[in-house]
Amino acid sequence: MHWTSRPDTSATRSSCNVDASRGRGNCNKGGTSRRRWLASIRAEAGRCRGRLSALKRGKDIVTIDLASQSGRSHMNELISGTDVLVTQSRPGILEKLGLAATDLIARYPRLIVCSISGYGQNGPRAHESGHDLNYVASAGLLGLGSAPTVPPVLLADIAGGTYPAVINILLALRQRDITGTGSHLDISMTDAMFVFAWEALASRWGAGSVPPDRLRFNGTSPRYRHYATRDDRFIVVAALEERFWQRFVKVIGLEPRMPTIRMIHPPRLKR
Repeated sequence: MHWTSRPDTSATRSSCNVDASRGRGNCNKGGTSRRRWLASIRAEAGRCRGRLSALKRGKDIVTIDLASQSGRSHMNELISGTDVLVTQSRPGILEKLGLAATDLIARYPRLIVCSISGYGQNGPRAHESGHDLNYVASAGLLGLGSAPTVPPVLLADIAGGTYPAVINILLALRQRDITGTGSHLDISMTDAMFVFAWEALASRWGAGSVPPDRLRFNGTSPRYRHYATRDDRFIVVAALEERFWQRFVKVIGLEPRMPTIRMIHPPRLKR
């Protein structure tokens, strides 16, 4: 099984001991996979840029000039023996090179093409470029706190691109086992980000306008946030339920003055 893939998507396969060229392997249990992953980063840090070490491992890297006829011919040779083709090009790029997903699947009926982009293959923003922060902001996640905060991790790339891609690829492979035909998967990182705003969206739809301090998971609640300690470290508190909060304030010797957190319910409809 050969793969042409987005770096972080194929890195997820490598975490399961799947060879990026052959696609065979099994997932490790416990912390073995994580330990091997960290060890590989340390081992490869001297040979390539450290940030890319985790993404390059377990893969054969081939450079192809798709603007040339010979390059496109080479690409087609690789795709002919491929189960899954993952691309992160903006919509329309591969079409200009004669590598449109519909054409490839027509040529190779069992091929699964997974297109990962910021705003999906269709729609008014499909051809816009961007990075992780653009997609997180477009989904409204930066507006859920008292002030916009830049996430210290790549949320859209990993949680909005990599994981949805891997899950849908597995489903597409299972579907192909049944139908014998491939498919085209359209992964929009922005669309996938909306699931992380579920509480804010559900609360707003149910109760109208909801101020940030009424949300539970954005750090405005004293029951769900971090606190500085005397030894210049931090402690994290996630005592959302009343019984846990009462137990916590008793242990630290604090009077339970904080009001009970109540779920925001939609108003009852009058008949």
